[in-house]
Amino acid sequence: MAPAGDTSIEALLMTSGQQESQSQIQMQQQKLGESGTSEADRANQIIDHHIEYLRIRQSICMSIESGEPKVALDLLSTYFRTVLIPPPSECLPESSLPTRSEFNATILRFRLDTQYYVELVANGQLLDALKFGQSVIWRYPDIFDTWLSSSLIQQQPQLKADQQSAASYVSREELKLKRADIMQHITNVAALVSYTDPRKSILAYLLDQERRNELAAAVNDAILESMHFPKEPALVTLVRQLATTSAYLVGYRSSSSGRSGGASSGSGSAVARDSGAAGADSATRPQPWVLDTFVNSDNLVASPDPYN
Repeated sequence: MAPAGDTSIEALLMTSGQQESQSQIQMQQQKLGESGTSEADRANQIIDHHIEYLRIRQSICMSIESGEPKVALDLLSTYFRTVLIPPPSECLPESSLPTRSEFNATILRFRLDTQYYVELVANGQLLDALKFGQSVIWRYPDIFDTWLSSSLIQQQPQLKADQQSAASYVSREELKLKRADIMQHITNVAALVSYTDPRKSILAYLLDQERRNELAAAVNDAILESMHFPKEPALVTLVRQLATTSAYLVGYRSSSSGRSGGASSGSGSAVARDSGAAGADSATRPQPWVLDTFVNSDNLVASPDPYN
């Protein structure tokens, strides 16, 4: 039998051990709570960040659609600098082959700048349009001339190996074709100032609302690509998949029920009645579902103008 003193010591040790365990549990719970709070805060910050950029994208697209591409250019230069090149009036590109991203950013900036020129003409600001055309629009042929000059030395051995990659750099043939396209577009756009009422001229299509909408969609796609987001929302893709799967199942059941009906009708006693039933069945049998009816159902017509 243990002395009384030993019992009190054991009780003290047990009490202190329980208190220590409880304190450790509380500390772990506190850490878990803090980590959970930090994870929640981080998630909320990401959501707020995406919502903010969603609103900026909406403002950019709405500015273009409402005839204010200058506002869109300012927002893009502030929040999405990789989507556009700097203004051509400030500097020309270095004497080197353009990368695919640089080439696309140049074309997109060209479309926005020419649309700004069109909006100036539409608002009767002819002098401002002429000044903008001389300082900005007519610099784009110089950009392509610089690129074409650089493409002549593409095969020289001193050129860096990564600049010879066809996947990341634009070919000389494509540069020549695109330069011809932009020259044709500049010629059409510049001719707007020669008409008293451009909306009644043969170039009135340049002032259509559809052109604004298509440019806004192209800018939105470029922003999504720069943020590594898919161009089509996930919900739209999910709905397409659901519609395709549902249509396939409905078509499969219809064709299966038609075949089973034909087989049962063929078990009659008279040959003439069998042939008549088979003919009636083939006439009323549902046609099997065709995949092309539901997939790629958007009848998109390519426009001949590359800047529509």
